[in-house]
Amino acid sequence: MVHLIPRITQFLGYTPPLFHRQTTGQKIVAYRHVRGMSQRALALELNVDPGTLGRWERDESFPTGQLKTRLEPFFREIPSYPEISNR
Repeated sequence: MVHLIPRITQFLGYTPPLFHRQTTGQKIVAYRHVRGMSQRALALELNVDPGTLGRWERDESFPTGQLKTRLEPFFREIPSYPEISNR
């Protein structure tokens, strides 16, 4: 079902407040959901273990160093709606 979220937000024309989160983990989950990505897909994109990404999403640990730098663009702002690609 996560893969449908980008189409729903595009249909609505905005990102519902549900996706505006505060903690690092919540922001990662929101980023992933708004883009219709599975946890595994984002982990592969970031080149991290899915278990590590899961711990970040649960706020059990936090990205540091280069990984933190790579994640910072995710935290700036969740877009109104993402580009829809043919999946």
